[in-house]
Amino acid sequence: MHELGFENYINAGQSSVSVLLLQRYRELGLTDQELLVFLQTKAMLDQGATEPNTTQIGEYMGLSAKTVFSVLESIRSKGLIQTRKAILMEEIHNRPGNGVTNL
Repeated sequence: MHELGFENYINAGQSSVSVLLLQRYRELGLTDQELLVFLQTKAMLDQGATEPNTTQIGEYMGLSAKTVFSVLESIRSKGLIQTRKAILMEEIHNRPGNGVTNL
């Protein structure tokens, strides 16, 4: 196993996580595995990735890319993350003059 020095860990970058999320993720219906996949995904996005790399996350966690994808789908089905398409549709819906009336 390749051993990283402490300095490499410090210089690898950081990702902020809500303390409340860490304390209450089970109340949101997340499993331990879902929380870890979420954190890995957030870290990738914080480092500039445009979408999660399920293969890379799987390698970090010892899971298959298919399993990571399934976990992400589970998180999405709980309404805790959105796909890029869903975000775009919401932005279009909320745009002034889009012809949609909000009640």
